[in-house]
Amino acid sequence: MRRRSLVAATAALTLTVTLVLGLVGCGSPRMMPLHAACTTKGLHWKLTLLKKKPDSTHRDAQLSIANKGPEPCAFRGFPRLEVHIGKGPSSDAKGRGRPLPIDLPRGGTLTTPLRYRDSDPAPRPTDPNKPNGPHKHNGSHKPNESSKPHGPNKPHGPNKPNGSNEPHSCLISNGTAWVTAPHDRGHGQPIRAQDEAGKPAQMNICEDTIWMSPPKEIAE
Repeated sequence: MRRRSLVAATAALTLTVTLVLGLVGCGSPRMMPLHAACTTKGLHWKLTLLKKKPDSTHRDAQLSIANKGPEPCAFRGFPRLEVHIGKGPSSDAKGRGRPLPIDLPRGGTLTTPLRYRDSDPAPRPTDPNKPNGPHKHNGSHKPNESSKPHGPNKPHGPNKPNGSNEPHSCLISNGTAWVTAPHDRGHGQPIRAQDEAGKPAQMNICEDTIWMSPPKEIAE
């Protein structure tokens, strides 16, 4: 009799645990303490450059991250993203805002918006009514040194590149970025940038910072 009671109690406990897990779900925040942290190699990464807005000096992009592992994993914080040219200049992603921990189920996907400057502002048009020569003076007043036009060898003269409003070249131009999961101490994983049609794309970055918004899980 006692043995039957023990078997019945065990069956009831098993059924209760099963129902609780079914209601909570493996990807629920309540289960996050039971799941290991997401790793770089356990995730599928995709970097998409969005269509640039007219007359904008910035470009928006989206980093998509999917859990390809056999179990749910805990995604806590901002991922690391770097774009560089060999051992030369580099541009790193910097998070803004407060990311919430995400319990990413198997096959689940989250996205992280990105934004960076990819061009300089267009030069301002010159005023056709403003004289380009030396200032006019009365007959009794002689122009001083500061009012004389710059010569061809003078700094900031018309023949000096630094005196023009020509756009500067971007810091980095690369079609590959390196990504790493939060708190992962690995060397990162290279991924190719692509446009919205899935074709290879080039990132032209004019600053050393890529702004990153907090990750958000995509609802199934």
